[in-house]
Amino acid sequence: MKHLLLILFIMAGWVANAQQEERPSLYMANPYLYNSACSGFTSGLNVTLQYTNQWMGIAGSPSEISATVHKLLRETNYSMGGIVLCEKAGVSKLLEVEMSGTYRFLVTDWTWLSLNVGGGARCIGKDFSLLRQDEDPYFERQKETEVVVRFRMGAWLRFEGEDFLAFSVRGVGNGHLRAFGHKQATHFYLSGGKRFRTSADRHLALNGMLYVAKYSPFGAVVSPSLQLRKKWELGLSYQTGRMISPWARLNHKENLFLSCMYTFPMSRLCQAGNASTISLMIGFRCVSSEKEKERIYRNAPL
Repeated sequence: MKHLLLILFIMAGWVANAQQEERPSLYMANPYLYNSACSGFTSGLNVTLQYTNQWMGIAGSPSEISATVHKLLRETNYSMGGIVLCEKAGVSKLLEVEMSGTYRFLVTDWTWLSLNVGGGARCIGKDFSLLRQDEDPYFERQKETEVVVRFRMGAWLRFEGEDFLAFSVRGVGNGHLRAFGHKQATHFYLSGGKRFRTSADRHLALNGMLYVAKYSPFGAVVSPSLQLRKKWELGLSYQTGRMISPWARLNHKENLFLSCMYTFPMSRLCQAGNASTISLMIGFRCVSSEKEKERIYRNAPL
């Protein structure tokens, strides 16, 4: 485990000029969006709502609202979940719905492997009326909406102390939307994390992720964070060659959390205006019994 994490973080330092793909820095805020296999280690019903406004200050900038729901079924090692994502950017609108299932099993003492498969559909449409060029025959010939089927799969290896190593693939399926000439990329993610206990009520965590898409260059995200008294968590995500994202998270009695991330771009392409991004998230966890609560922290067999 230590050698694998060391290799992962060393590789992250070699990456430069990475292109942003679906804001991978948000992986640290809600990993379920990128790897649903993490649901095998969180008890009860988990619900998150997230709003992201990208490239603030630029007309037609992308905005996104997403919701995730997943639950580790009682007295089993199975979990189920789903994602609904809505995005708007200029004349383009996107709706994505996915469902997935996860199964975890014991590999060795205190080491668990969680496997996930899922799928859904992505619908992309365009509102050409925003261009106010209705008389142009080119726009009259364009199809307004198109749907593609997408699949995902992931694996999450969890060690004692909540250290982990994970791999996932998103967007497997029909990669070309014929009407718009827009290619839907397949994304690959390799991530890892390690926690260090500095005192009785403080923990230092180091997370990292390598990612690549079919039509985009290789990139990486590194995110150290500090947790104080299980209530506050402060972190900084660095997407190599692209952006820096400070973030904060407030936990309330292990049932409710609020998170905020603000992104400063580093690319010269974004310096013409205020191209920063803000992301707000609220999450809720409903755990029905003390036995279920214990499973949040301990991966003990049922």
